[in-house]
Amino acid sequence: MAQSLPPITPGTIVGRYVVIGELGRGGMSEVFLARDTWLDRNVCLKMIPLEPIAEAAIRERFMAETRVLARFNHPGIISIYGVGEHAGRLYAALEFVDGHPLRDQISTKMPLAAAARIGLTIAAALSALHAQQILHGDLKPENVMINRNGTARLVDFGLADTFEDPIYARSYSSNIELALKEALGLARPEGYERRYTRELSGTPLYMAPEQWKQEPLSGATDIWALGLILYEVLSGTLPFDVSNACATSLCARVCSNIPLSTLCDRDDIPRDVGQFVDRCMNKKPKNRPTALEVVSFMERKVRAEAHRHKPHANELSVLRSPSYRAA
Repeated sequence: MAQSLPPITPGTIVGRYVVIGELGRGGMSEVFLARDTWLDRNVCLKMIPLEPIAEAAIRERFMAETRVLARFNHPGIISIYGVGEHAGRLYAALEFVDGHPLRDQISTKMPLAAAARIGLTIAAALSALHAQQILHGDLKPENVMINRNGTARLVDFGLADTFEDPIYARSYSSNIELALKEALGLARPEGYERRYTRELSGTPLYMAPEQWKQEPLSGATDIWALGLILYEVLSGTLPFDVSNACATSLCARVCSNIPLSTLCDRDDIPRDVGQFVDRCMNKKPKNRPTALEVVSFMERKVRAEAHRHKPHANELSVLRSPSYRAA
């Protein structure tokens, strides 16, 4: 953050918003909980400093993110209310999701019914994005918020871009570029120009092979990340060892011809679910299902799980009997 900028503290007035407190921060941005004094509701304020040396690039990337959000009104995608500038910072007023990141739930495996509902919501949001040729580009449990009703919502569209003009190969930090060069022998493409840099801490764990290889991206890139999320919520871990993972070893593991670990060998997960997650994590983008296919599969699993846990007729008769109610 720029040292010369005044701090944002509780009570700071930003346009029509009054800051309540800090929610978090990333490589470039700070996020605050604030109160909309006009509409009397809580919002998130995402703020990014306008560094003089890179002001044009920062403004371009920030406005691209906000314009992506403005194109959608979808229950699985966070809403945007407006943008502005304050004290040397750009800010976006975003919907406040009263809940927690999906990451907070991934300590032990999640029941299939809950995982299917979350997978369905994420896939439906991705389907809406992909229908307009837009990638989320940074899908991971930290960027999926779960509200108090258990509904998932995609957040952080800082790397969202169109299929026709991907920015990812121009967005890696220097250590990632060195890892790519060492692991794959990749050189910077001719005409390489860094338009915008972004801290990738944690993100490489969910990058698809084509991202590591700087190949063209498509909706399948998001599906890879969704496959990893589904594997993680169902098993409590990722399909590769991350205990001592570095960019070099991770890149080599993801880009090799060796398939990732499978859920098909687990007795507590239906085989068709394991096979479908395997398809999402296929090393070749063309072999992964579309977001719409994921929606269809997850809808079937949600219905099947609801039916499986529905009381049978003899159980209902017991619950309705006078003797049971009297007890």
